[in-house]
Amino acid sequence: MPRLALQTPTRSTFVLTLLLAFSMIAAACGIGAAAPPPPSTTPASLPASLLDTVEGELGSDVATGGPQQDPGRPLWSSFEEAEECMFTIPEGTEPECGWLVAPQLRRSSGPSRAEVRLPVAIFRATGSNPEPDPVIYLHGGPGAGALTYFSYLSDKILGPFNEDRDVIVFDQRGAGMSEPSLECRWYTLGSAGTDIGDDATLQTAAINVMDECADDLTLAGIDLTAYNSLSNAADIEDLRRVLEYDQVNLYGVSYGTRLAQTVMREFPWAVRSAILDSAYPTNVDLTLSMPENFEAAMNRVVTNCENEAPCAAAYPDLRGALDRVSTRSQDSPLIVNGVPARPAVLALVLFGMLYRKDSTALIPGFITELDNGSTGLLGSYLLTSDLLFLGGVGPFTTVMCAEEVPFSSPNFIEESRTGVPLFDAVDVFPDGRGPAAFAACDAWRAFPVDPIENELFEIYAPTLVLGGEYDPITPTRWGQALAEPWDTVSYLQADGEGHGVVGNPCIAERVIGFMVEPEASVDTTTCPAEGPLFATPSTWTQARDVAGY
Repeated sequence: MPRLALQTPTRSTFVLTLLLAFSMIAAACGIGAAAPPPPSTTPASLPASLLDTVEGELGSDVATGGPQQDPGRPLWSSFEEAEECMFTIPEGTEPECGWLVAPQLRRSSGPSRAEVRLPVAIFRATGSNPEPDPVIYLHGGPGAGALTYFSYLSDKILGPFNEDRDVIVFDQRGAGMSEPSLECRWYTLGSAGTDIGDDATLQTAAINVMDECADDLTLAGIDLTAYNSLSNAADIEDLRRVLEYDQVNLYGVSYGTRLAQTVMREFPWAVRSAILDSAYPTNVDLTLSMPENFEAAMNRVVTNCENEAPCAAAYPDLRGALDRVSTRSQDSPLIVNGVPARPAVLALVLFGMLYRKDSTALIPGFITELDNGSTGLLGSYLLTSDLLFLGGVGPFTTVMCAEEVPFSSPNFIEESRTGVPLFDAVDVFPDGRGPAAFAACDAWRAFPVDPIENELFEIYAPTLVLGGEYDPITPTRWGQALAEPWDTVSYLQADGEGHGVVGNPCIAERVIGFMVEPEASVDTTTCPAEGPLFATPSTWTQARDVAGY
């Protein structure tokens, strides 16, 4: 999930990259809505807990988490069944569809009159003896949506869970097909044949667009202080209650893992277990972490190529080639499809390739092509896009500007830079991340949430954290750090994988075992990569076909 956005291509494999593997940076490739200008009655900080907005007798001990019983709270939401599903149904499935209708804003005095409508699909368990507790899928972004492209993702999401349990898939508020939508697709920064210019020019244009989008959404009556992780968590709890489940299991990917943490903190009694795939801990600084994470992932690719005999033989100077490509992209960029391939363009492309092992396999050859002055793969990649636009997924910037940027600082910018133009360019687009995030959030006019949203809390529910070796945005060290303090949390890594790893057969097998008995000991031995990791000239054409390029 906000930057040089590559319009969704027609190839299904690339769509899958954008939606699952690209769950956060793709969301960041859109511009969302800004919070309205602060009226005199608007608080400087939103409530620390949804439990602060209901009856006082619930007590502060409930708000801090723990295995308490459900103390009861007002239910202001309802469920409307739909005669037909609102999305392309995966082949071989027959989901039940409907809408969660929830208040846009929850107040201590009662719900706001304005409502949100969230599309929901329930895939009933296919086995003969289903368990009573469903799996709720929490998509990434925030704002990438789940249902529009679920037919591409269904095997990976339904496969480990759906035989024994219902699987519930929905679009979070403001995202996907939910109503109202926070998308601003009508704003663009030029066509695919337009030079994006230098960083300052791009950032100025993007921030101006954000300001306009904020005005439009505000005039439409949307209160963007109600679009955040706390509200998303309340929607999930309301969904559990209106569908009459006693407890649920959470499977979140990317931002969905942060949302799962919020649910566990706010409603601990409701969660039987949680799986956090590509974990995004609540206390990390995503605003300024991307260059470091990107560099670490790329260095891992280079090191593994050097240690894999066919790759090392095919690309004996890969590290030098990467350095030269990075420098040249700034000083004398290659011309691709008539426009300069500036560092921001290359950064976005390489960053996206790291999300999936099929495209990561092409990186050594891709870098070597660029070092030799060839733009074949890069040109093909970029031709799948029609526009360079700021539009699409508004919840990303809304959440970032409320939950991340206020807890970072411009004072940290210098120490967050790697000094390598290619890596530092990955967060040049002002979407709530990078040096321009602070100005962007001023244009967004967003309100910071309470600091509790940026703090760790004790995880009581049995939780399995999953990580991919090459993940460039939610690195393995984040997942390890999230799991380390708690006896209830285990960490499992898949080597050779990127962002979103539940589709890995080794991972899926252990996930299935975890779901059967979450409190049992988990085999946390790293799932090894299978076969050669990287494409060489002899396997290049086949590897491109597999990756969809």
